Amino acid sequence: YTVTQTSATVSWQVSKGGTGRVEYGRTARYDATATATARSPGVYQSTISGLTAGTTYHYRVRSIDAALNETIDSDNTFVTIGCTSSSSSSSSNSSSTSNSVCTDQAPGSKAPWLYGAIAQDSGSVLLYFTEADNPVSKYVLEYGTKSGDYPYGSTNIGGKGTRTYLVKSLSPNTTYYFKVRGGNGCATGTWSNEISTKTKGLVSFNQLDITQSELKSQPVTEIPSNASCQTYVVKNGNTLWSIAQDLLGEGNKYKEIIEQNKDTYSSLGTSNNLRTGWKLKINCGKQTTTEESKTPTVTQGGYDVKVKVIDTNKKPVEGAKVTIHSKVQKTITNKYGIAEFNNVEAGSHKVLIAYNNFEGEQSVNLAGDVKRFDLNVTVKQNFSLWNYWNAGTHNCWISSIINQN
Repeated sequence: YTVTQTSATVSWQVSKGGTGRVEYGRTARYDATATATARSPGVYQSTISGLTAGTTYHYRVRSIDAALNETIDSDNTFVTIGCTSSSSSSSSNSSSTSNSVCTDQAPGSKAPWLYGAIAQDSGSVLLYFTEADNPVSKYVLEYGTKSGDYPYGSTNIGGKGTRTYLVKSLSPNTTYYFKVRGGNGCATGTWSNEISTKTKGLVSFNQLDITQSELKSQPVTEIPSNASCQTYVVKNGNTLWSIAQDLLGEGNKYKEIIEQNKDTYSSLGTSNNLRTGWKLKINCGKQTTTEESKTPTVTQGGYDVKVKVIDTNKKPVEGAKVTIHSKVQKTITNKYGIAEFNNVEAGSHKVLIAYNNFEGEQSVNLAGDVKRFDLNVTVKQNFSLWNYWNAGTHNCWISSIINQN
């Protein structure tokens, strides 16, 4: 290896066709990872940056050969150039306790929540995550193409306040698995959940790009005791969302209507479908009992999820087909761009949106003691090759693209 005041370069040999990475940190817990680059056949090199001058770092090399056999090297140390704060006698083989003990305060027990992963193109994925417990000075990323195996990563994807990160230089049409955690100096926090998504292919005829996404948990609210009770007769084309929007001032309050009327219309317990002529009670009681409101846990085995789809002009997208996996649920957005789902299980899901022969998807992760999530999605039709197809030039033009690639 070679070192400077703030960086170190580690080189090693692996079997031809293999890969590798360096794990490193101020202690042998190795709180960060650096990927490797092939410099010549069988020789790999990894450069670690953002180090502190005059400080001892522990590191080890992990190599995987072409047959996917992994070799893990023993613990080694190096010392960056410069004066240390506690000792000037350290050497490259030193394991001095004064330099290897981290005195920074670690982030709290609350890990970041990695809730969104959206493929931007064939080589990048945009991640969305929540804040870790303070103190936080940076966020760390690890990822790979197998669940639980993260050979790639970055030791600093942004400081306090970072909520998104664009992962670049990925392979097309490939599923990647990601996790993040907070850090404070040399101290490390708890890893987030894992989330996965697939990058786009090199050629796409009908891609619906998701340009922005936001997932929010919504608490259960009670109907004010002084609200006036009324009866509403369902008309053709009404939805629970539109009725709540018109009479309660917020479409999100559709659940209140269900709670007040499911004893009369039992199908409301499992479906949001309405029938013309139904007489619904509005503002005629609390949504939940006092005991229920004390324990906001997941009911009926899952969450209520509202997906709102708008275009880049912030106009609702009506008639889009929205599908949630893993337990498949499908519905169509209404005139407000809203698609509603009930009893969606906790965990990772794929949300697919199809509109005008265009399709897009993103990954979300639902967790926590809440009853509803609102997913707000902005979409854009990516014509790419589609406009050439409609122009009647598809045969020769696409053949030319394929031949060039």
